[in-house]
Amino acid sequence: MKQYKYGVIGSFVFGRSTYGGQSIKTRNFADALEEYLGEGTVFRVDTSGWKKKPFRLVAGIIRSLSKRSVILPAGRGVFVIPYLVVFLRGLRKIKLRYVTIGGWLPKFAEKHKGLARCLKKFAGIYVETKTMKNALERLSFANVV
Repeated sequence: MKQYKYGVIGSFVFGRSTYGGQSIKTRNFADALEEYLGEGTVFRVDTSGWKKKPFRLVAGIIRSLSKRSVILPAGRGVFVIPYLVVFLRGLRKIKLRYVTIGGWLPKFAEKHKGLARCLKKFAGIYVETKTMKNALERLSFANVV
């Protein structure tokens, strides 16, 4: 099995044309990362429609857990994907990263304490604005960039 440098887990919406911001940013992020690292270095896991194919999602996440993995969860996926990735990585020294899309994470993390504890285990949370960074730091996040 090929060893990838990065695994990107997000809503790619493979096989369908979509104009939603979530899938566009996820695709652009993975494409830019692969352009920077070289062709064939990024393994993509599509989380859209995960409820219909949960075993495919778990298998994809396990395969994507190389030395570095990035998640870009969409909508309700934030209730599943971070926990699943942290659980499946186990005790291995895998650096997990979360790239945010939108500005809702600080309020959401404040409301859902379990999610906040889970996200604090990530090597980095990459936010879009300084306001988001400051809000997460007020919630005791030390891993926000």
